[in-house]
This record gives sequence, C-alpha cells and structure tokens, in this order.
Amino acid sequence: MSAPKSSPADAADGTAASVTPDASAVSAASIPGDVPDSRNIRDAGSHADTVLAELTVFLVDIVGDELLVTGEVTREARFTEDLALESIEFVALAERVQARYGEGVDLIGLLAEMDIDEIMDMSVGHLVDHIVAHTGTQDTVAGRAEGR
Repeated sequence: MSAPKSSPADAADGTAASVTPDASAVSAASIPGDVPDSRNIRDAGSHADTVLAELTVFLVDIVGDELLVTGEVTREARFTEDLALESIEFVALAERVQARYGEGVDLIGLLAEMDIDEIMDMSVGHLVDHIVAHTGTQDTVAGRAEGR
C-alpha cells in the first residue's frame, strides 16, 4: 500500500489541510471489517495526519469512491453538509472508529453531548482532534493496530 497524498505546501507550513489515500489504499481497506493501521499509511506526518488519512479510508469504504470525486476529505469538511453522510453511514463510521481506536474513542458518546446544530455542523477535524486527544501518540495507535 502506498502513502496518502498531501500537498508539499501542507508539510512546509506544518498545517496538514488534507490527505487523500491513493487507489491502492482505498481498495485494500474496502474489504468489510478490514481496518487499516498506521504502518500502512506511511509518511503521513503527524498523528493527526495519520488519523485524517485513516478516516478518509473509512469514509471511502462506507460511502464509496464517489466521495473522492467531489474533492479531498479535509479537516474543514463537514460530515453532513460537505460529505453528505447519512445517519446509517455515521453509525458505520462510529463502528470503524471504535474498532480501530478502541472504546476510549466513543463517537456515539461524543455526538450525545452535542445539540442537533452542532452535530449537523461537525467537521472531520473535530473528529480527528477527538481521536488524537483520546489515543495519545502515533506509536500507541500503531501498537493497538498490531495487537500490543
């Protein structure tokens, strides 16, 4: 599996605006129940970049390849407005996130703390930040993926 693609400008200023997995990353994660790990998303940069790349793979697997036709999944993208995620797809994403990062990253619990307007306006970056806050370092995430 090859590395996700991000623009050089993102790396230069330290703000990763978006990460898009290549076709091999998407097809490798398209097997139901298959969960990518950070070992397969090389050179993604920071832990947040890795999480963004993994979420992108999950979203493409759940919604389909047409998600990437409309553009890259960025931190600023809103789940309902920009990505047109439906409630059943949100549930599938929550299951993938919990399977990947463990029970400490509870997307359903996060949503339960929000009002409807906050849920409708939730960005990918908000979820990335939640995952990063509840998983620690990239090594910790890689260890979970390897069963350590």
